[in-house]
Amino acid sequence: MVRSTIADVDLDAVAHNFREIVRFLAAEPPAAGGRPPGVIAVVKANAYGHGAGPVALALERAGATMVACADIEEAVTLRRAGLRCEILVFGALGVSDVTGVFDYRLTPTVSTPSAGKALQDAAERRGVRRRRAHGAPPGPSPW
Repeated sequence: MVRSTIADVDLDAVAHNFREIVRFLAAEPPAAGGRPPGVIAVVKANAYGHGAGPVALALERAGATMVACADIEEAVTLRRAGLRCEILVFGALGVSDVTGVFDYRLTPTVSTPSAGKALQDAAERRGVRRRRAHGAPPGPSPW
């Protein structure tokens, strides 16, 4: 007999756990930069089967300033769910995915020279200038 598996996700618990991780890190002695490490909430694979949209929104309400997912399609789903914070796309950026980076305000992972060049060319065509990387100090940034 095959029974389906059900997971009840308590979004308040997800938010609480996120805040506790941030609180724990803030209590650690500061690193060389003087600030506690940031936390990127990973919601790839549909938040590991728990519902990426609702989980990401709960994390954003709890104070997450960046979430991460596997690919452009997952990131688009998060934006369409209403997520406003930064979204890091872990997966390799394909040349055909470049427009999604701009259309949905995503932070890509650039792992090949051709993807970097395609991103640079698309940015120039759109008149997009570099922006400071998440958590980076003021000054020159990679994008």
